[in-house]
Amino acid sequence: MRNRLSLMALTLSICGASVYGYAHYRRVPIAPLQPLYIEITAIDDGGHPVAGSQIHIEKTQRGVTDSFGEWRGIVQTHPGTTLALSIQKRRGKNRLQANRLLQVPLELSDSSELKTTIQLSRNQRESPTRRKVAGDEG
Repeated sequence: MRNRLSLMALTLSICGASVYGYAHYRRVPIAPLQPLYIEITAIDDGGHPVAGSQIHIEKTQRGVTDSFGEWRGIVQTHPGTTLALSIQKRRGKNRLQANRLLQVPLELSDSSELKTTIQLSRNQRESPTRRKVAGDEG
């Protein structure tokens, strides 16, 4: 009985030391969030600015483009990451949209900038009318 208790105490102390060691040494220094100034210009197929386009960065709406098709903002991000950018504008039955991945530089300073021009392409939405299928009565 005494040998069992000694063996159990030894096992628990080894497990505890292993868990403590793993938790202590697995800490990887994470770079803090840093500001990144982003400037986006949205244009259509003809090269004209697209005003009022919704800007989403990492699925978060950040605003809309101005009358020159431009949006400017500061995003807090980690150096070296990739940001998912989505731009959409509805025009009647048509929708202009673009998706792009923005690569953040590995080294950011307080004055880091990322400028890009994105061409929006047309996606025509389907008509809500129901199409007849062969064998469909009515």
